[in-house]
Amino acid sequence: MGKYGSFKQEAFKRPYEVHPVWRGIGCILMLLIPIVSIVGAMVLIDAGTKNGWPFPPEIMGNPRFPSIAYTLPIVNNIAGTISSVNNLYAIMLFSVIFMIAGFAVISLVYSTAFKVVGPPRYSPLDAPDVPRGKRYKR
Repeated sequence: MGKYGSFKQEAFKRPYEVHPVWRGIGCILMLLIPIVSIVGAMVLIDAGTKNGWPFPPEIMGNPRFPSIAYTLPIVNNIAGTISSVNNLYAIMLFSVIFMIAGFAVISLVYSTAFKVVGPPRYSPLDAPDVPRGKRYKR
């Protein structure tokens, strides 16, 4: 260690700051997309059952728990509530699919907007591109 060295390291500070509005929009989207996905899955299942769409029978109907779940005092309320939801497995499956699709669309829109409006790829401090000459042939 040198004579003029310091033991204290400075705290890391990002060269940019995220605007609070963008954080708020992200928070709203993280809450809004799952809610819209669950509602969309319920609407899709209702429309599908009315129109006779061929859903797999394993995901349709009410979920069942072992009989001991209905005899325990605290678990009885939870199991009864979950068992009362019709087509729960189908709703869960389609809501996860809709969530993945929703977040993928948001990601594609954001990346496209960042590519168009964002900073340039190279700054003035970057080295220029290497010129490519003709290939050497004998």
